[in-house]
Amino acid sequence: FVSSRSTCYVLNKGLAPQVKDPKSKKLLASNPRFVVLYERFFDYYSGEGNFADGKKAMGTISTKDVEEVEIMDKSLMCIRTRKTKLYFGLGCEDDAITWYS
Repeated sequence: FVSSRSTCYVLNKGLAPQVKDPKSKKLLASNPRFVVLYERFFDYYSGEGNFADGKKAMGTISTKDVEEVEIMDKSLMCIRTRKTKLYFGLGCEDDAITWYS
């Protein structure tokens, strides 16, 4: 699987658990997602292997559709579009700074 992202510059990538309920921080899946931020897209995969193998992302958000990125409690990132909110856990405060900058 080759996509237009193959030629895009990766700004950041890493493991981040997807959170279903931000108040309780209940996880959506037992395995963390592998998330990749490109200049124009934010992709998330079911695992790092899927990204490395060039498989299609399980979800994609165009950066032009993002209305807000919020770091909550220095351990949770919320990506808000008109249609949805996605929550991803962050390992530590340094991770929050890296993703937000």
